[in-house]
Amino acid sequence: MKTVYTFLKEAPLRTNCPECYTKDGLLLSFHQKRIESKLYDRITNTIEERLECGICETKIYPVQWTDDIERMYEYHLKTVAIQDTTFRLTTLSAGILVGVLLAAIGFVYWILQLM
Repeated sequence: MKTVYTFLKEAPLRTNCPECYTKDGLLLSFHQKRIESKLYDRITNTIEERLECGICETKIYPVQWTDDIERMYEYHLKTVAIQDTTFRLTTLSAGILVGVLLAAIGFVYWILQLM
């Protein structure tokens, strides 16, 4: 099973960095979680946000966010186009499902022939 994050949106913020206090260096990005497996592919409704400073090259965690950053985050979160949650079977699992279904039909037919 593999977890992949699909890129949704990226927005530069015009607020001061809480680490180096420079302006115009923050970059906010949103990613949606997707789980890939040999049997299925699932898009979840989990959104991960990343806030990084391009000047000091550090990741800014939500504990360090100022009120300005919180407001900008909430605004940009509303504008993100989130993909619908889906659950899709892969060709391997569809083949297994068809095989089990055919075996069950064959078994029922064999039982009916014995009666």
